[in-house]
Amino acid sequence: MKKDILAKSVNVKRKGKAVSFKSKMEQAADMIKDVQAYYQKTVLVVTDSWFGNNGLWAPLKQGADGKYHLLSRI
Repeated sequence: MKKDILAKSVNVKRKGKAVSFKSKMEQAADMIKDVQAYYQKTVLVVTDSWFGNNGLWAPLKQGADGKYHLLSRI
């Protein structure tokens, strides 16, 4: 698996199954979406300036309809 990550493969196969790699921002957005889906409430995400950029906000706001609020750079 390490060789695949270093090769920056978009999709690789392990034991016949496709494995896709995601950036930290994509992983964080997926986790926040899972929290919102579980609780069915609006989520306030509080971040430092590193996460509070468009890299996290862009995947969250797509189809969000006001489900997420982002507070950063505090």
